[in-house]
Amino acid sequence: MQNMLRLLVAVRATGSAVVPPAHIVEMSAYGYNASAQAAWSTFGKSFNLTELVRGHATDGLVGVYRIDCIGCESLGRRDPGFASGVVCDYHNATLNATRVRLCCSACGDTTDWRPQTLSLLSRARPAFVSGALRGIFLGDEHTSNGMPFGDFEDWVDVARAFLNGLPSQGRADSGGANASDQPPQSNRAPAAAAHTPYMLYYTESDYGCTWPYVPPNLTHFSVDDYHPEWMYPGLWVRPIYERCVFPKIQPLTKLLVVPPTWGSHTPCTASPPSVWCTNQTYAQWVELGRGNFTAYRDWAYNDSRIVGFDPWLLQGHGTPGQPFELGLLQIPEIRALYSDLGKAIKAAL
Repeated sequence: MQNMLRLLVAVRATGSAVVPPAHIVEMSAYGYNASAQAAWSTFGKSFNLTELVRGHATDGLVGVYRIDCIGCESLGRRDPGFASGVVCDYHNATLNATRVRLCCSACGDTTDWRPQTLSLLSRARPAFVSGALRGIFLGDEHTSNGMPFGDFEDWVDVARAFLNGLPSQGRADSGGANASDQPPQSNRAPAAAAHTPYMLYYTESDYGCTWPYVPPNLTHFSVDDYHPEWMYPGLWVRPIYERCVFPKIQPLTKLLVVPPTWGSHTPCTASPPSVWCTNQTYAQWVELGRGNFTAYRDWAYNDSRIVGFDPWLLQGHGTPGQPFELGLLQIPEIRALYSDLGKAIKAAL
């Protein structure tokens, strides 16, 4: 009976019998465009608190506040709701490379991450209470870019403690069962409460394989890795989940997957060639995008630990011959696949 009801609402919403399994409850994308996303996304992510509140009021898109904008201090000074000053970059002399860390005034940064995190979240509190926001996004690939795992987990715990102090509402802890037989134990228990109705989400690269465990205070986690995923749909990132995520996941943390959704109208001419920039034609990009959609969809449908999709990239920069000319919104054939699936997901909630 439940499956029949899901079929009926999906057909009513999309005009077709695209019925995701009951454990599939999320659809979003990297980037933010409330008017373009609202019909098919269960949430949208942005650094800009004002934009998130407006997107909810105008288009009905529930927001997730991204609080890790690096190098955005001038924007933060103009708009205190713009999420800057938590993660900073610096030059690592030993590696002769730019790395990231939680901002630290004693290290030479202009802000300290802990009070800055709490200041941003306190400013956002009315939007959480009103329902305009349903969670926090901590960004992506910080530990692979130098942030120590212990520092990262401290940040996770501060954000989770804030969320657990909010009035109970939302549905972030819904979705499929997600426990390994014997997940590794963190040295800290989930803060304040075993469940939170609010989302606390983070994405890492395959560097997550070095983690001792996935922090238990994350409600949602994903891995974004595309090498050579773009050319061989589904054959690269899935083993990373199986080897490095499933055995380390905590029982209350749900998983999303991050299908690649970029492309180009013309062959990319940037040097050197890479997974981001190839000599593919537009038709070939569309074919590859369809292959990735099918591979990730079928994988997620058949694994209840995965509760949804967060494709990358929502919107390209539009520069011909350069990587990321096009994103999901600019490739109509691929946009239709994800928007139809997202509408079916939303209709069945």
